[in-house]
Amino acid sequence: MTDWVPAPSPFLARAVFLSLILIAACCAMAGATPKHPGAGGSSDQFQAKFQEWNTLYKQALVGTNRPEARADTLLLIANDALAAWLVLLDRFYESPPSVYAADAGWQRDLATVTGYLEIARRDLASGRLAEAHRALGPVRSVLLDLRRRNGIAYYGDILFEYHNVMERACDPIIADPDSVTRPSLPDIAGRVRAARTVWQHVLGFGFTPVHESEREKHRDLIARETKALQQLEAAVTSGDLASIASAAQEVKAHYRELYLAFG
Repeated sequence: MTDWVPAPSPFLARAVFLSLILIAACCAMAGATPKHPGAGGSSDQFQAKFQEWNTLYKQALVGTNRPEARADTLLLIANDALAAWLVLLDRFYESPPSVYAADAGWQRDLATVTGYLEIARRDLASGRLAEAHRALGPVRSVLLDLRRRNGIAYYGDILFEYHNVMERACDPIIADPDSVTRPSLPDIAGRVRAARTVWQHVLGFGFTPVHESEREKHRDLIARETKALQQLEAAVTSGDLASIASAAQEVKAHYRELYLAFG
């Protein structure tokens, strides 16, 4: 996965335009017209619907970053993700949970996400995995900004922050292992230290899954990523050039599992 930055304005404009079409269609099917947002939505209901969508979204996001993946299989997931998001939209677009009730950007942000999901769905229908991945990536940033504006601490957001700095350390190594030379080690070491710093924020977040079986899985995934990051740092520090690329791949692989399970 890449380090996502705000999309170019024409891309964002397309996302918003498509979202307005979809929202209007939802309102028409429901016999409603868009209203200004008001309080009254249930936070528990919203979280349940959000997690149903988020599970599908993560599968689509990770899957579109795998060149060997099948676009037709991912299209089915993307269709389900968009359908789940539209269910959430139908329930909460006009009546957000109380924690978001005063947020003037609520409808704008939900509309923006809707547009990105539709762009990704269309790209997958045309077999364009990389373009679909590019469309799905900014969704995380939109939702992160929405939560932060409203003082909501979310585990997936700190995982996303770690993802960005971790990939700045690992991606150049994985893409070109021959670029790992002794003169490049100080720069690599700095990037790995930055990743370790943000990883400490993940460890300090205090996330605990509800069910004991999930707690065991979370502890295991955290331990794997911690070990992989330590091994990468040790390889860089000792100048073990042969081990650095494989260690970077381990860091990314274990993060991917953690994000899919708990992001």
